[in-house]
Amino acid sequence: MNSLFMMPPWRHDRQMLKTIERCGALAGALCRFLSQGQNMRQVCQTVADMEIMLAQLRLNGLAAMIDDEKVRKLDALSQRLLTQQPATINTGEG
Repeated sequence: MNSLFMMPPWRHDRQMLKTIERCGALAGALCRFLSQGQNMRQVCQTVADMEIMLAQLRLNGLAAMIDDEKVRKLDALSQRLLTQQPATINTGEG
């Protein structure tokens, strides 16, 4: 794995603060895309930043916990989707 992703353990607090900042930037970019038609490339750049930050969190000790939560959440989503009634489409006719 690329050494750029690794972070010394004493910098975890700083890394988490930077991750919070990147989350906010992503939320802002998505809002600007929806409300102002911001360029999708700018949204993708912000998503790339966020993915790098998440990869750093994984490599610095949180990978197993993240994977466990992801499996749990995907299982819950799967159960919800299986129990939902198929949506009916309103065509405006009749």
